[in-house]
Amino acid sequence: MYRKPYFDVEEDRYRHDFFLRSRPFLDEATSPVSGVWDWYFLMQHYGVPTRLLDFTESALAALYFATVEGADDENGCVWILHPANFNLAYAANGGDIPAYSEKYVAPYLPELWERTPLPDPPMAIDPPYNSRRLVAQRGKFVVYGKVRTPLNQLSGVVNALVRIDIPGEAKRNVRRQLLAAGISESVLFPGLPGLSREIREAYTVDMSFDSPGDDDAEVEESDGDS
Repeated sequence: MYRKPYFDVEEDRYRHDFFLRSRPFLDEATSPVSGVWDWYFLMQHYGVPTRLLDFTESALAALYFATVEGADDENGCVWILHPANFNLAYAANGGDIPAYSEKYVAPYLPELWERTPLPDPPMAIDPPYNSRRLVAQRGKFVVYGKVRTPLNQLSGVVNALVRIDIPGEAKRNVRRQLLAAGISESVLFPGLPGLSREIREAYTVDMSFDSPGDDDAEVEESDGDS
């Protein structure tokens, strides 16, 4: 919600439209949808703007997303978050990682059109696994309040957030290795859309591994030695 071009739109407009129009498709959720947080998590995972930032407990899933975003000649990165240290520093809750349903998380998502002021700092929270996609991706979240500063620009974040860069030249090899490890579109996006993308890519992308003498392997080796 706080990124262009979405930040000029009132969030409740997105929530209102999704709530009214998504009901015919709720069979894609793994459990009945009830309450504002269930709706909000579904919005996030199907591309509607929210104040949630996606994280995953799976290092391989994170690596997959870092290598499929952007062109292959663009560098990627993985951000590693220590949620307890993050909440200790910013949410001032003693370092707990609360479930979305706990009382002191409730102010981060008022009822629709309630317009209650949000808390200031972002907070790492545990979501419900109410969709196949959330389960497959082992999703976790940081929910934003009023503060719009990106996580990596918050002061004192050094003890809670680490960045790992991935050279663009290495992306193809990384994706091939992930495919060999069973990390693919149909696994992370269970359903016909994910399966269709995987089948399409299987016939349009060269998935052969580069030999140690190829350019990609040289870039990876050089990057690792630096």
